[in-house]
Amino acid sequence: MFNWDIVGAIAEVVGALGVLMTLAYLAIQIRDNTRSLQAASLESVLNGPRDRYFLPMASDSDMADIYARGLNSLENLDEKEVRRFFYMMYEQLFQLQQVMHLRERELIPEVDYEAWLAYTATLLRSPGGAAMWPHCEKVITPTVSNLVNKAIAENPDGPSFIDLIPIFKTGKPGA
Repeated sequence: MFNWDIVGAIAEVVGALGVLMTLAYLAIQIRDNTRSLQAASLESVLNGPRDRYFLPMASDSDMADIYARGLNSLENLDEKEVRRFFYMMYEQLFQLQQVMHLRERELIPEVDYEAWLAYTATLLRSPGGAAMWPHCEKVITPTVSNLVNKAIAENPDGPSFIDLIPIFKTGKPGA
């Protein structure tokens, strides 16, 4: 005679194994999706400033000149150039905000977040960056403002961007 209790028990075990296999498959898919999101997020962090900032600066000598003179001193810039320099600096702060949010969601590694924060701090330690910071700070989010102020306060004697990259030093007055 057929023992239906054994058949039921076997069916439950097979069903449980099916559920476990499905959960394992889903876990693998979620892990792979997370890795894809992390890669896309890092790519976005790197491509954004390259496309909006670094490549235009490399191809526009006026923009590069304003940037270099502005980092050395706002006194090196005329009124229109000061406004352009403001947007150059502000763009970097917006990028930091994006990096910060991606890090909070664990979509980029801590090392990339720390590197971007350190880079931003070097810009704001330059004479022109330091002079522009109070203007930028008025309109950037308090979270980013606090983050930047803390980074600068924790390493007040850290190098500025022009200390690290001396080709941006200018010999003009106020530099």
